[in-house]
Amino acid sequence: MYSLPEEYWDEGLLKDIGNGLGEYIKAAKETKLRRYTSYGRICVFMRLDKALPDSVSLSHDDYEWIQPLDYEHVPFRCRKCHAHGHLFRDCPLNVKSPVFDPSDMSAQEGFTKVHNCKRAGKKPASG
Repeated sequence: MYSLPEEYWDEGLLKDIGNGLGEYIKAAKETKLRRYTSYGRICVFMRLDKALPDSVSLSHDDYEWIQPLDYEHVPFRCRKCHAHGHLFRDCPLNVKSPVFDPSDMSAQEGFTKVHNCKRAGKKPASG
């Protein structure tokens, strides 16, 4: 959590934030020691079958703050169905249209496969 105000660096408040997002596991050692004050890191178990929030609203005493969230170690997410673990091109919601393949046509259907000599780089047979 970048730019987390000093009022929220208490381990009990960090735990409350984590439990509001999912299941709080722990705060990073550097966060507990306030080694880096530009950001606070907590480890939270969250369900990935729902969209992850971009921010969380915090209030403490008379102070309110909208905290943007940044995630680490989250699998990629599909931009079509928003599920984690697959990309747009592999989304089960994509309907694949059948692709015409002329090699599937049999001689019984009355089709003959014609080769374009110019594309293949061959000279036409003289006759």
